[in-house]
Order: sequence, then structure tokens, then C-alpha cells
Amino acid sequence: MKKSTLILIGFLFSILVVLSIFSTSTFAKYVLEENIIVGTINIDRTLPNVDVSYSPKEKTTEKVEVTLKANEPIQEPGNGWVLQDDGCTLKKQFEKNTKEEVEVKDKSGNVKKVTVEVTNIDTEAPTVQIQSISNSNTAYPNYANKETQIKVNILVQDDQKIQKSLEEKDIQIFINNTKINPSNKTMQIIRNTEEQQEIELTISGIEEEGKLSFAIEKGIVQDEAKNSSQAVTKNTEIQIDNTKPQATYSQEKLEDGKIEAKITANEAIRKLEGWNIERNTILKKIFRNILSYTTTIQDLAGNSTSVKVDVARADDLVFCYASYNSTVGWSYAYGNDDVVGLEAVRKNPNYKSESVAFGIMGDVEKDYLQGRGYVYSYWKEGSKAKCGYTGKIYSYGWNPNATDWKYIDKENKVTLDNERDFFQFGGAYMNRAGTTDIDGNNPIPTQLANKYTYGVSAIQLKLKSYEEHSICYQIYVDSVGWLAPAKNGEITCYDITKPISALRAALVPNSEVNAVLNTWSQYERKIHSVV
Repeated sequence: MKKSTLILIGFLFSILVVLSIFSTSTFAKYVLEENIIVGTINIDRTLPNVDVSYSPKEKTTEKVEVTLKANEPIQEPGNGWVLQDDGCTLKKQFEKNTKEEVEVKDKSGNVKKVTVEVTNIDTEAPTVQIQSISNSNTAYPNYANKETQIKVNILVQDDQKIQKSLEEKDIQIFINNTKINPSNKTMQIIRNTEEQQEIELTISGIEEEGKLSFAIEKGIVQDEAKNSSQAVTKNTEIQIDNTKPQATYSQEKLEDGKIEAKITANEAIRKLEGWNIERNTILKKIFRNILSYTTTIQDLAGNSTSVKVDVARADDLVFCYASYNSTVGWSYAYGNDDVVGLEAVRKNPNYKSESVAFGIMGDVEKDYLQGRGYVYSYWKEGSKAKCGYTGKIYSYGWNPNATDWKYIDKENKVTLDNERDFFQFGGAYMNRAGTTDIDGNNPIPTQLANKYTYGVSAIQLKLKSYEEHSICYQIYVDSVGWLAPAKNGEITCYDITKPISALRAALVPNSEVNAVLNTWSQYERKIHSVV
């Protein structure tokens, strides 16, 4: 081998050694054959820089295009990524939210891993759901009137942020497909988050009649991507009825002296306590004694109407009461909403009930009906006097006393009104001039007698048993009026110095007590006080 060749080989070997020591050199020469240089090698170990951008950036229902922009030429990675003409840009369109890792390679094979995350695609529309309908008429939830409160619970939700939600005006109300606007309508937000809203709408005051329904139009609710809700309708099956029922009263006397009363309505009505109901329109009840009062029936929607119950011919159990005035005499009644003492009051409003009496006949014990009365007389505390009509002895104050009760027995029985038995409080001639006490002393002066000052001023009645009936009573005091009705052992009295002028009383089935008291309360002017 020539010496020059050896020298060249040695030179090249030296260069290779230098290149192996200094790896940052940018080029090397090599020889394939003697004295010939055939190529140059570029060494690139730097990763490309890549910027990621999204279009659009805001919420959208369309595709999102992702752009990867490198700072040097790169290779096409596949998997849907398209290399652009500049050789440095990759593009890809996404139809769904996703996350993926892209390997971006430069021409030297250096790999930069880039995370792409698409989160702004929203194709799901928000939902509006009428979850429940509640009716304050809980006994008959398919019926309502203008007084009824109806509540609608609505749920709005989306998988993204709700941009526009429901307002009160968006909830449409219909009766038989006709849009209405109830007089009372309020909306309350029960729960409110970015993705969910729960609303309660309360309505009342619906004047129209028919089937109730609700509707919410399409597109009312929107999310950030402008997805819109679908239309919603809800037929409630609630019948709005504001018409009062009509009813008639009739009665039939039974063989045992009782009366079967019947109320017949023109539509389905609610069951009335103590009455039997047939075909949803007929109410029936058996009465043992005479009674008259006004009761109230309701249709299923809650509309009310008054019906006069007039049990006029029942005689299985006879309750009777009486009032005596010196000028007019005795007046009698039998619980048929009659007033004793009325004739005397009409003749002279100052006339008093000087004596009152109560009786009962039928299949009951003698002490079934009991009572006591307060007698206000001219002779004052500790005095006694004799009834000028019956001869019964009575005292000033409570009779028989503050703790005992009178009833029809041998000691207390008086016979009045065609041989009927009563027990009595007070006595005849209590306001007549010259009447004395039991000993013949202290005659009433004419001047006082003309003022009609004395009589029975308090009454207290009770029954031995309240299993079937109650006893109700009400007194009238001149210049005051009717006092509040009393019942079952309550004391009725305006003032012990103000004797009563008139009285009504009734033996009442327990189921009808409130109806009777409500009927009598229309006359009430004062509440009764206790002696």
C-alpha cells in the first residue's frame, strides 16, 4: 500500500475518533473508496414544539376542528389526522367529546406526545318533566274548584349548564284546551344548580269549568350550546267544578214511629257524617224525634249547598220543653226549631220566662234528661217561693242546688200539656204584683212588677248518656239578643240579674250537633258567660 494512502486512512481514522469524542459535531466525512467523499449526515435529536387550538372554543352542537401546529416539518400520524400543505400542521375534526394522545414526529423521528381533549361539544337537549300534580282536595283528588290549591312540580335538567330556564309565564294552563289565567299563581324554585332546576307552581282561583291540563312550549329551556327542550304537555284528569249541587229533602215515617230522612242531589256528593249514602247522590238517616236544622252538603269538588232537614213527625222519642209567663201562660215546643216564650216577647219585649220546664218520653230511663236552673227572684238569697200554677217549691239561686240535678221523678215531676211529664225551674206569677214568698211575706211591689224583672236567668242541661244523642239549648235575653248555643252540661247565662225571655232546645243525634249549633249561631249576638 502506498504511503499516501496510509496517510489518508490515518487522517480519516483521526477524524472519526474526534467525532466519537465530540458528539455535537454537525457533520462527518467518510470514504467508500480511496480518495472519494460520498455524503453528509445531519444529527437531530430536538423534539418539535406543538401548539394545540380548537375551533370553535365555545359550546357547540357542531363538530370541533383541532389544529396541531409544529415549529418544523412533521410526519402524518394517521388516525384521522391530516397533514396540511405547509408540512407543519395537522388537522382533525371531532363529532364527540373525547380525549386522545397524539404522537407528533418530526422528519428525524423525534416524537412529541400531545394531549388533545375536546369538551365543548353538546348535542344533548335539556329535558323538562312535569313530575307530579297535587290537589289540596285530598279526599277527591280528581276534583277541584276555585278554592282548591293545585301544585305542579317541574324538573328541568341537562348534562351541561342550563343557560335559559323556565319562568312563570312559560307554564301554560288550559281548561278543555282553552288557555286560562288563574287569579292566583305563584312559582317557587325549590332547587337551583347549573345543571338542574326544580320548580313548584301553585295555582287557585280557576273560574272556568272542565278538565285541567298544563303545557310548556318547545324551545323554552336552552343550554349553553343552544340545545332546546322539547314541548311538554300534562293532562291532569282533574275536573274543575264551581257549580253548587242542587238537593231536595223528603222523609218517610216508619212503623216504629221513627222517620227516615232523605236528601237527594243532582250530582255525586260527599258522604255526610252519620248518614248513609246510596249511588253517590242520596243521603239517608233515621231519626227518633222531631228536629229541624240546616245542614250542608258538598259535591266532590267541594262546592257546598244548604239543605233544610225538617224531621216533623217522628214520635219514637218525644222531647218537649215549655216556658211560662204570668200574662201569656205556658208555651210548648218539641224540638222542631220552635221557640218557647216567643209569644210573650212579641206581646211585650220586657216579658220574662218566670218558669221553664223540660220533659222526655220514649224508651229511655227517667233520669236520661237532667237539668238545673238559676232563679232570680224578688226575695233574694235564702228565700223560697211556690209556683202559683203547679205548686212546686223553688229557691232563689240554683235549683235544685249548685251540685244536684233535676229529672222526671216523683219529687220533681209536674204534669203539663195534656198529661205529659216535665221537671220545672222557677214558678208562675214571679212578676205579678202582690206575689209573696212561701211564707206569705214580702209581696212584690206593683212598681217592680211592672218592670218584669224576675225569672229564670241560667239553664244547664245534660243527658245521662251521650252514646246516641246530645242536648242543645239557646236562650234569648231582651235588649241583648240570642246568646251562643250551649250543649251537654254547659251553662248558658248572660247575667243572673237578666232572666231569659225565650228559649229553644233540641235532642240531637251526635252526628248532627255541629249542624244544629251552626244553624242556631246565626241568631247569636253575645257569647254566654258562666255564673
